[in-house]
Amino acid sequence: MLMGVLTTSVVNNYVDSTFASTLYRSHCQTYALAQKEREKGRLHQFKVKAYEKEDLAQKKPKSEEKKDEKPKKPPVRSIDLNFNLCRPPDNSRFNLNLLLTKDDSKAKITRYEIGAALLRHLYSEKPFFNEISQLEYHILDTLIAKKQGVTDPDLLPKLTFDDEGVQNAFYQMLTETPSLLDHITFHEPNHHAYRKINLMFAAPELVAAVFNHPIVTEAILEYRQELWGRILEEEAHRKEQGSKQCLSKTDIKDLFTQRVAEILSRENLAIEPFAKVCEFTLGKPGTMLFVTDPATGITLRQKL
Repeated sequence: MLMGVLTTSVVNNYVDSTFASTLYRSHCQTYALAQKEREKGRLHQFKVKAYEKEDLAQKKPKSEEKKDEKPKKPPVRSIDLNFNLCRPPDNSRFNLNLLLTKDDSKAKITRYEIGAALLRHLYSEKPFFNEISQLEYHILDTLIAKKQGVTDPDLLPKLTFDDEGVQNAFYQMLTETPSLLDHITFHEPNHHAYRKINLMFAAPELVAAVFNHPIVTEAILEYRQELWGRILEEEAHRKEQGSKQCLSKTDIKDLFTQRVAEILSRENLAIEPFAKVCEFTLGKPGTMLFVTDPATGITLRQKL
């Protein structure tokens, strides 16, 4: 019985130790598997983070590149100057209507004197002009006295003068070359655009009549020609160039005004009196079309 008990005890111990060993091995296996799964999980998380970092690394230069290298905008096309050499502004000619309807006798520079000087510059070398003393003033005085019958340049040939010699001289001014009709306009003075003479397009004779100073006139005409050369050169390439490369209307006005002021100051003259009767802009295309025949020099005009 003891042997049986001992045997049973040993057996029981063996069983207990075997069972414990089995449990231990099972625990180790389970722990190993769990550890392996945890390692897999960590590896997976590491891969996810690694991929995220890689994506960020790839995206970051692109975003920085976009910030550093902004897409270049096409150059802003400059605005057309909208001028027509064959259609100079109407106020680039002497406005006869202003002379007849507006009294500026108290001004430093009067339209009356500008008109007289214009006639002298146009016709002083003509024989008929020198046959009558102060012919220009006789003509202007008659125009003012009979202004009720002068409502359109086309009516000027029908105007009658008290002096036959003045009548004939005036008729020659209208019909010969240069024709006075090419140098005058007749617009209502209540429109601000016609109150001042446009110096950018005005004929050299009218520019000379305004300033009444040979040195000043020559310098202004020389600079105007230079400015026009630049304008026409830019116009030929305006579609290819940006707005910063071409002169705007404001630029042209400022440049011309500044240069005229400098020219006048060299002769101890101020620009203010002249600015009251002149403008320095390109203006707008006029209502009269002028075409000059290069062979004969005769200018043909047509009202639009």
